[in-house]
Amino acid sequence: MFRLRTPASIVALALTAAPCVANADIAIGLAAPLSGAFQPLGLQMKNGAEAAVADINAASGVLGQKLTLDEVDDACDAKRAIIAAGQLVASHVAFVAGHLCSGAAIATAPAYAAGGVVQISPGATAAAYTDERAGPGTFRVSARDDRQGTIAGAYLAKAFAGKRVAFVDDKTAYGRGLAKAALAEFNSAGQKETLAQAYDPDAKSYAALASVLQAANIDALFVGGTAKDAAHIAAALKEAGLAVTIVGGDTLASEDFFKTAAEASEGAMATALPDPRADPENAVLVARFRQRQIEPAGYALYAYAAVQVWAQAAAAAASADADKVSAAISSGTFKTALGSLTFDAKGDVTSPGYALYVWHNGNFAPLGP
Repeated sequence: MFRLRTPASIVALALTAAPCVANADIAIGLAAPLSGAFQPLGLQMKNGAEAAVADINAASGVLGQKLTLDEVDDACDAKRAIIAAGQLVASHVAFVAGHLCSGAAIATAPAYAAGGVVQISPGATAAAYTDERAGPGTFRVSARDDRQGTIAGAYLAKAFAGKRVAFVDDKTAYGRGLAKAALAEFNSAGQKETLAQAYDPDAKSYAALASVLQAANIDALFVGGTAKDAAHIAAALKEAGLAVTIVGGDTLASEDFFKTAAEASEGAMATALPDPRADPENAVLVARFRQRQIEPAGYALYAYAAVQVWAQAAAAAASADADKVSAAISSGTFKTALGSLTFDAKGDVTSPGYALYVWHNGNFAPLGP
């Protein structure tokens, strides 16, 4: 969301706070938005990470030691994330599952790299997170924005060829990167956008944006931003009497978008990864979550998988040392709640890509042929 330099004090702390392993346990961290607009997604991460630690500990832990989980709140804000990262480095965690938001993950990666902490993000999708990789211990189990943007842009170019299409974003690393990738693919297919502009996130009203889109006689709108903002934009368009097809990124795949947009969600499309809950291999795991009255939706199984990857890599390396674990992640294959995962030279996961889904009658399902 923000591109910030990591303060020298944090880097200095990281350089002098290499992870150490206690005799009785190994500390790992969770960095997630446990407050603020992204709190529902942060709580999904919390549920997933806590379940992974509990399951791993029940199965003898890692390297014969139990895991403890230190949780910090970054509110999906880069400045707060840097402070949270400093707390985790100072706590000598060996690994961090986080951060969710791209701006927070990008801002904190240098501190983790300097401090010898492996970082695996369950949700950071901005290309810069790995294109400008802070160190060999920076990874993600989420896919990249440019990959989902490519799918969305190609769809819009085909389905709305010769029609009036607009692209808007919320100025964040996630939203801007996603819209930029979608627009680039749209243009490469020979189509020209009617307009492309940014909007202010968390605005009190999107009536002004709706008026701009109405004046441009838009047929389709790509939204790069949060589920909440996209939902309010959809509602504003519906209130203005506009029949506009909305396409967005994976945030629009959430129940938050549907609940907030209500009737305006009908027909909205989003790029999304296959739901790991539907994988038969996860039937027992999903059942265990539900027995605890937790639905493992959204980023829950992504956080669970991030912990699994680190734990399996540490076992393969016979060490919790960041360099050894990072090398094991880069060269290994890991059985996780997201399937069998491997990582490329940038730290990106090599897994099945995004597909287009559509909201219809309150259900979110793959877009038909």
